[in-house]
This record gives sequence, structure tokens and C-alpha cells, in this order.
Amino acid sequence: MARYLARRGVEGFSVVSAQTGRIAIVNGRLLDELDEDEADDFVDLINCVEGESLMETDDVGETAEATSLAAVGASRPYAPVALA
Repeated sequence: MARYLARRGVEGFSVVSAQTGRIAIVNGRLLDELDEDEADDFVDLINCVEGESLMETDDVGETAEATSLAAVGASRPYAPVALA
């Protein structure tokens, strides 16, 4: 299942977490108000990278995304994405 998807908004497309609905942030850039092709490209890239990181869990079984989301706080309307 895809972890991120593109969602149409008033001002273009956003890349959002399929689980939380939060807008993704990559390298400090909020992935919002994108054109459709840009959003689709980011979704493909993030899902590919996140899929690889799911296989590399730490000692307690948390993924990199779960760790970064916990550090930022659950009340924020965005989901930070760590791309190496």
C-alpha cells in the first residue's frame, strides 16, 4: 500500500500521508500547491524511498518516519519525510 498520495486542493496538488492526511515536507519544502505532474513525481519518489527504509528498522522496530513524526509532535498538520 502506498504511504503517500497526491491530493487535489484549491491551489493545486499536495503530497499527503495516506495514513494521517498530513502534507509531506521534503528538505524543508512543504509539498503543497504543486502541479499534478510534480505531485505525482514526489509521490513516486517518496513511496520508493520510504519503502526501502521500512526494511531498515532500528532495535525497537520503529521506522525512520515514525521516529521523525514523534519528534515533531502529532498535532502538526504535516509529515516530515527524510530523503537521503
